[in-house]
Parts: sequence; C-alpha cells; structure tokens
Amino acid sequence: MDKIPFFRPSIGEKEIAAVREVMESGHLTLGSKVKEFEEKFGEYVGSPYCVATNSLTNGYLMVLDYLKPKWVDLPSMTFVSMANMPRLLGIRIAFRDEIYMGRAYDIMTDEWTIVDSAHQLERKMCENDYRFWLFSFYANKLITTGGEGGMIVCPNEESYRHFMEVRDCGLIHGKYSWDYTVEKPGWYAYMTDFNAAMGLVQLERLDEMNQKRKALVQDYNKLLGEKNTSLHLYTIAVDERDKFIEYMKENNVECSVHYKSIHLQPAYANCKAVLPKTETIAKLIVSLPLYPDLKLSELKYICDLVNEWRGK
Repeated sequence: MDKIPFFRPSIGEKEIAAVREVMESGHLTLGSKVKEFEEKFGEYVGSPYCVATNSLTNGYLMVLDYLKPKWVDLPSMTFVSMANMPRLLGIRIAFRDEIYMGRAYDIMTDEWTIVDSAHQLERKMCENDYRFWLFSFYANKLITTGGEGGMIVCPNEESYRHFMEVRDCGLIHGKYSWDYTVEKPGWYAYMTDFNAAMGLVQLERLDEMNQKRKALVQDYNKLLGEKNTSLHLYTIAVDERDKFIEYMKENNVECSVHYKSIHLQPAYANCKAVLPKTETIAKLIVSLPLYPDLKLSELKYICDLVNEWRGK
C-alpha cells in the first residue's frame, strides 16, 4: 500500500481557477471575494453577521479583547491557542474535565459564551443563536481557504461592526485609499481575496464532501466496532498509543493526536488543574485518516492494521 497521509485536502480545478481569477484581477486583499464569502457563509450557517479573518485564533483574540472577560472556562484537551490567547491578554483560565474531539464546544466566560466550532460546520447551526461562534478554515478542516483562514459569527450588529473595523488595523477608509481614520486600535487579521475565492468554492462543495465523510465514518464504525459521529476527526483509543502510531507509520499510514492536554504543558503548570478523565484519555487517543478523497481500499487497509494491533 502506498503511503496514506493523515490528511489530503480536496482541491480541484474549480479552486485553482478561482484563485487564478483573483491573481489576474490585481485585487488581492480585502476585495469583493471576501465580502461575497462572508455573505455566502452567513446564508449557510444562518447569520447575517459574519466577519472573515486570517485565522480562527486571531478571530478569538479579537472576541476576547472586545468582551474583556475576567475569566474563561474551557476543556484542557483542545488546541493550545485557545488557552494562549486569554493568557496573553491576562484573563484567568479554568480547565474543565470534558472531551470534545471533532465537535464544537463552549468556552464560557463571566458574561458571554464563545463557541469553538473549528471541527464542525453545518447548515443553519448559528440561526437564532446568541453566542460568538469561531470557525477555522485551516488546511485539514471541513473546508479550507488555502491553508489559513477563519470566521467570526457575531450575535448582534454592534459586535459585527466592531470586528469589521478592527480586523484591518482599525482603519476607516475615506474617499481615497490613502485617506483613513483610526478610532480604535485594531488587529492585522483580515482575510485575503485568495483565501475567500477558494473558500467560496469549498463552501459550494461542503454538503457533497460531508456526505463522503459520513459514509467513511460509517465504514470505519462498522469495521472497527466504534460509534463515532464527527465528520472532522475519526478518533479511537488504543493501548500503547505511541507504539501504535509507530506501527502504523511503518505500514505507511500517518496518524495524529488530538490533543495533548494543555494543563500539563510547562507554560500552564501554575494552573494546578486535576483532570482525571482528560489525563487518562489523553494517553490513549489517536486520530486516523479521514477526508473526502480517502479511498475505501485505503480505509479497509487502515482498519485491518488497527484490528491486528487490537488482537482481533
């Protein structure tokens, strides 16, 4: 069997043509494609208040700066940027003993709730919802905007207008491109037209790609005896996890781990959190390849290796 990567982005001629169109237009940054992507994304998730950013992490940073919470409460088993941003802003962090691999989860604060939805993207999921939603379009997410990209979905027009202003260094443009006013200090966090053009094509294909992911998850569940439902990560628990990953690598299958526990990282040693469920599961979990272009023959090969390791 040829090497099976952990992730293979599903990018075709339509995505390439969309990026080429932007290159040929000469307008590469905050142009019409960004606005169009925000509108189409809003139609998909059910909200008129969408702000495209260059990453989920920078969108999160802007939301935290806007809300200025005294504390945040989040799971320890998530990507470390979700703790880094509040820490850098001087916000107190509490870690909770809950597991959300491959699903959206709430980051609680003293007043508002922020949803980290990097791993979940469904129709109308934000409709009539009064939380701040964060989406990621990193290379291995449900849709990609060319390696990096994110979206803030706001609960109201006030916050929407704030983020639209501060994502581009706080610039409010006048009659001429060089004429601007800065009323609030902002961030360098806007999305480019390159990213938005690819995102538009990927969004059109999302339902189709998710159907393929769903079929693959069902095949995995049948062959491995699991009950997973996430369309982003197919995660299982195995004994001697690190040795298992080496075993899979020796057999040309690349796996990954989502995630190492943040509260056990040296930078967060002063948090002194005790999370028994998280600490137990963190030693066992491994993510198997899952993407629309994964072949059924590759999936069966992966399952044969897993079952051999488990002694079935």
